Amino acid sequence: MKKIYLILLASFFFLTSVRLLGQTIAVTDVPTTLCANESFTLSFTASGFTPGTGNVYSAFLSDQNGSFTNPTIIGTVTSSALTDYIYVTIPANTFQSPTSKYRIRITSSSPVVTGADNGVDIVINCLTRDYYWTGGSGNWSDLTHWQVTTDGVTFSPATEMPTQYDNVNFDDQSFPSGGQLTLDVAADCNDFEWEAGSGASNPVLWSSSNSLNVYGDFELDPGVYRDIRYIYFKTSKYNVTVNLADNLLQKDPNTTWWQGGTLYFATSGSWDLESDVVAENLQNYGGGTVNTADFNITLAFELYNVSGFNAGASTITLSRLSNYATPGNFDAGTSLFQLVIDKYNNMPGINGSQTYNQVNIVSGICNIGSDNTFSSLQVLGGAGISLAGGTTQTITSILTLQGNSRSELAIVESQTPGTQATLYVAGANIDANYVSITDNILDDGVAGTYQAFNALDGGNNSGWDFSNSPL
Repeated sequence: MKKIYLILLASFFFLTSVRLLGQTIAVTDVPTTLCANESFTLSFTASGFTPGTGNVYSAFLSDQNGSFTNPTIIGTVTSSALTDYIYVTIPANTFQSPTSKYRIRITSSSPVVTGADNGVDIVINCLTRDYYWTGGSGNWSDLTHWQVTTDGVTFSPATEMPTQYDNVNFDDQSFPSGGQLTLDVAADCNDFEWEAGSGASNPVLWSSSNSLNVYGDFELDPGVYRDIRYIYFKTSKYNVTVNLADNLLQKDPNTTWWQGGTLYFATSGSWDLESDVVAENLQNYGGGTVNTADFNITLAFELYNVSGFNAGASTITLSRLSNYATPGNFDAGTSLFQLVIDKYNNMPGINGSQTYNQVNIVSGICNIGSDNTFSSLQVLGGAGISLAGGTTQTITSILTLQGNSRSELAIVESQTPGTQATLYVAGANIDANYVSITDNILDDGVAGTYQAFNALDGGNNSGWDFSNSPL
């Protein structure tokens, strides 16, 4: 009997140990270099257990040698989710050294689980200071406008301009009667924050040529004019936020010709939009990821993307879509891309080979240079698509070529006269009315034909039937 009891007890402890071994909390996307007093978003994924009501996840920082004997708590979140994030801050008094080997790990309170550390040494060898702007209008380089603090209580005059490690802040005392902050030099900062209510006096952030380089979060307040030509986002952190508030642009349109400037996402981090975006161009080329978070984007010219881009449910209006991301790095989600003529009457275009949800050609003849796949492709009256000869556009759900009248036809043509391009529409619904079609193959996968209504046959077409409704 005693032997059976011992066997059962051993089995219980074995099963319990297996269960506990399966309980994990993994931290992800931790930067390998940080500053004391720096804040960032720490993502994590738990598994092997069900968090209880009121569970608290806590993030801990080791000592400079990676030991958790006396860890420092750097942030908490109350959550019953298995995947979440904690907004953490490295204490200002953290020991700094170029050879430091800090680690971060997360624990839960219900049940009690201690996760593994991030697995890579973190160097902390700098201090993030908080700069506050005072005194209304002035140049970025004018140190008399900057007050500096590391504790939010004691302030002192700045002795140097903000660096990429420092946060810059604007509150309701920065521009109490309005005014203009001029970037007379290339400006660097970590977080850039215009606090709530500080835009009420309509201050202007202005630069015609010098860039603003932001290495952390970027947040404007409604009422701030963003009359700046170049903003570079250069973080190596993840889930960094970009909030352009109400996208208020030029205070005096007669002084500048750009509209919202160009936004450059230039490094390997990730950014989450927290507002709609209005700009001239958006370029994402540094290996990072832009998450639209379903906010809309309106560009006067181009979206250039060679990195990660998650379009969500956004409506993105632009003239040129240059999307060269490798497979898997671009996620169209349920987004809508709208192609239009730019403000100089240049025709729209799509470059790169991708899979899209819905694309509408609203105005102009859109040049499409490579093979693409669309769930829905729509060409409106007076607009058109000019396809590179020999390419194939695959439409999986809806193809709409809908002109308005004989004078506003929807146009389908080849960029190389006499060389056909293909619309592959197997399984798709087709609506073609008031159209002009030239050098095109409509392939439904079964060698059938489709009747185009009120259609102009430009020649060298196959798969289209123009017999009953020629223009």
